[in-house]
Amino acid sequence: MANKNRLCLTLVCLVAAAVTSCSRQQAIVIEGQALSDADRFRSIHLEPYWTNNDLELAAGEKVEKVWLEPKSIYCLTSLNKLYRLDRDKGIVTWIRQPAEPPRVVRRPAEAADKTLVIAHDVVKVYELESGNLVQELALDFSANSDPAFDGERLFVADSVDRVIAIELATGIKIWNCRADKAISAQPMYLERALVAVSESGEVMAYDTEFGQSLWYEHFRTRGPLLSSPVLTDNAIYVAGTDSILYCLRNSGDIRWKYFAGTSLQTPPRLADGRVFQQVPGKGLVVLNAKDGTELKDFQFADGKQYVGTVNDRLYILLENGKIVSVDAQNGQRLVELGVEDFDFFLSDDKKPYIYLANSEGRIVCLGKLGAGSR
Repeated sequence: MANKNRLCLTLVCLVAAAVTSCSRQQAIVIEGQALSDADRFRSIHLEPYWTNNDLELAAGEKVEKVWLEPKSIYCLTSLNKLYRLDRDKGIVTWIRQPAEPPRVVRRPAEAADKTLVIAHDVVKVYELESGNLVQELALDFSANSDPAFDGERLFVADSVDRVIAIELATGIKIWNCRADKAISAQPMYLERALVAVSESGEVMAYDTEFGQSLWYEHFRTRGPLLSSPVLTDNAIYVAGTDSILYCLRNSGDIRWKYFAGTSLQTPPRLADGRVFQQVPGKGLVVLNAKDGTELKDFQFADGKQYVGTVNDRLYILLENGKIVSVDAQNGQRLVELGVEDFDFFLSDDKKPYIYLANSEGRIVCLGKLGAGSR
């Protein structure tokens, strides 16, 4: 009997050792769609931050785009209805229809107490909290990019080759910058600097107030630039179709380059001194933001998108429709959770939250354990 007990104990120890060994190499996989949200996301060390109600969509209506702005979540549907949710509470505060389908409704731009929306060639400005229309302005050109907005001035590309700065109070074009070819990516601004990229491969930087070029000449890449630049206090990141991710100083010269080996058409994401870049054929590559070197312990060949950071964990969306939680210190995969029922994944650049949404109007905000609404 003693021998039998010792044999059983040995087997238990061997199994435990095998599980421990496997956990170092591969994340535990959990399929949690049947669980409540509170239980489901705890497996990856998250829980819903606020209790939300699904969007009440009309028959056949689908959510097609979801955006985060400083105070809001905006959802655009197939009927061109724009839903604004308060980011802190998860409550729908207003619904508007900037234009009838099939007119293109651009990404909302938010500043101070206003929300600016462009539909084709019409600018509409709404009160941020109430959704009341406070201004409508007809453009004499069709917008070719999503807009940037500083509360007083609108910056948007026309359908030819310019970014145009417009003073909202008067509707006057106060300055423009011209590229060799069209500009389709959203211009980005930080403080008083506006940076735009063109399909001719140019990177242009201008003072937002006076329209003066901040550089002696435009920085040029060897291929069209199709994704928006990413701006920080001391750097500009540009993903190029010439297979290079550029990190530029604010003076316009190169700090470092990462050679991806294939065309880059999505902008990088930055978090905690790391640069996350989706590279076709290589997955999600993670770089040191200081010098562009690859962080070997944080490479995800099956990675699709950086989703966010909460506490001591990174969250990565995988090609198989799962989110994996990763130890932020050593890159170890911890737990994978199936999230195939969601279509949109967005991270908060200022607070430790992650947002998931789907085409049916379901929206979930996830935060650390213990931070959720009760």
